[in-house]
Amino acid sequence: MTKNQWIGFMLALLLSFAGILYLWNQAGSFNILSFHWGWVLITFLSFLLLWFCDSSALRSILQSQGIKVPILLLFKLTLSGFFFGAITPFQIGNIPALTVLLEKTMFLSKPVSLLFCLKVQLMEFFDPLSL
Repeated sequence: MTKNQWIGFMLALLLSFAGILYLWNQAGSFNILSFHWGWVLITFLSFLLLWFCDSSALRSILQSQGIKVPILLLFKLTLSGFFFGAITPFQIGNIPALTVLLEKTMFLSKPVSLLFCLKVQLMEFFDPLSL
């Protein structure tokens, strides 16, 4: 990583830690040992599955357009998109962030907005909670 990337990473880590401390202070004292760690693990694994499925859906759409992309790069881009979705109201930043990252990373010449419409349709089709 370059120096600017390390600075950005450390800044994000510092802000995350500050947010956790703020929330901890607002919630008052609670016993961390009283957590149900099985449910925490199930939640974490569910998020990993969601991120993998989202990356796979985007990969299959890009491959249908003749664009070969490694799954790890798409996983990284998907996580970046989820981050921007998490810090914007109504998760509106997810698709613009992915659009910019895809265009910068892969130099796509085709309009990316249509690809995202297909991805959203595909994810809604397979999402049991959307029915």
